[in-house]
Amino acid sequence: MNHKRISIHASLGDFTRCESLEATEMEVLNRSVVTISARNWVAFEAWLDRPAETVPALVELAQRRPSWEAETVEALALLPRTAS
Repeated sequence: MNHKRISIHASLGDFTRCESLEATEMEVLNRSVVTISARNWVAFEAWLDRPAETVPALVELAQRRPSWEAETVEALALLPRTAS
């Protein structure tokens, strides 16, 4: 489990929610068979068949320079560090 994402100041409730979410994600990702009712299957196929939608935030993200490129990393190194 990745406890690093929980700050030292997180409440027990925050910790419990985070751990529950992580366990649920792992359970869903490890499933090899997903069961969908016939009624929901029709809706699922309709959703798959509809035209793609443009998501403005993803368009903007795709236009950015990747953070792992050298120029960006060098620019970040020049920024003043803030106390955490």
